[in-house]
Amino acid sequence: MQRPAGVTILAALVIIEAVLGIVGGLITILTLGFFTGILIIAGVFLLLLSLVQLVVGIGLWRLRRWAWTVGVVVTGLSLLSDVVGLAGGATTFPAVVSLILNAVILWYLFRQDVKAAFH
Repeated sequence: MQRPAGVTILAALVIIEAVLGIVGGLITILTLGFFTGILIIAGVFLLLLSLVQLVVGIGLWRLRRWAWTVGVVVTGLSLLSDVVGLAGGATTFPAVVSLILNAVILWYLFRQDVKAAFH
């Protein structure tokens, strides 16, 4: 089955974000980490998280079923976090944009044609 255009865009954005995170994690570990141990921990965490994100982005690109599931779970948790944040008074522009983007991504992933592409 051909990959839907939206999945291509979503996968590419996840992969780009992962690569930037890997670079940021390495920079943090190799430069700023010499100043304090907490920055080394933060850099390692960012690096590991970004590596997982890279795997998920590649899975989305290759239309792997597990990548769709991970995408739905992570986006759903992000959406829930956005709702809780807004209910708690975090009514900033980025918080509202995050809520809207996560809702659109979740809606898109559940479209019949998109879901079918992963099965």
